[in-house]
Amino acid sequence: MSFAPFSTQFAPCALATMQSRVEATLAQRILTERLRRDLPLYAERCLSIRTEQGAIRPLVLNKAQQHIHGQLEAQRAAIGKVRALILKGRQQGCSTYVGGRFYHRATHAHGIRVFILTHDDAATQNLFEMVERFHAHCPPEERQHTATANAKELSFDALDSGAPWRRPDGSSR
Repeated sequence: MSFAPFSTQFAPCALATMQSRVEATLAQRILTERLRRDLPLYAERCLSIRTEQGAIRPLVLNKAQQHIHGQLEAQRAAIGKVRALILKGRQQGCSTYVGGRFYHRATHAHGIRVFILTHDDAATQNLFEMVERFHAHCPPEERQHTATANAKELSFDALDSGAPWRRPDGSSR
């Protein structure tokens, strides 16, 4: 039995189609890796926020968020981890940035549990709704499968990661 060389086994248009699929798959893998490593790109491509007017739009980091991101990433590069207390003004997007950072981390690493504590129930509810919006609007190819998605927790079974939500007194909602 003889075999024809690979390139002659397929019609030229089938070969071009296969090559296009391979290139598309490779491009998607490269993009997925960039999104895993680059939070600002991930935020812009995969995270959606609600504006004050009620519109849903991509999370493009503002100047304050970019500054916080730069400081946290510099610390991570210097000591291998991030430990930060952020004293913030109102309406600068700090909570949105931290929620996006935690969501990104929990959906891209194994065994990550994130926890955000707020000063009252309404603030906790707002943050949880923001994270639920991140998940609901995340592109399907980047969205992690959830094991639990309810009013008390969002967890990702394939990664054993997630976020339990608690009241300021430590109890679940």
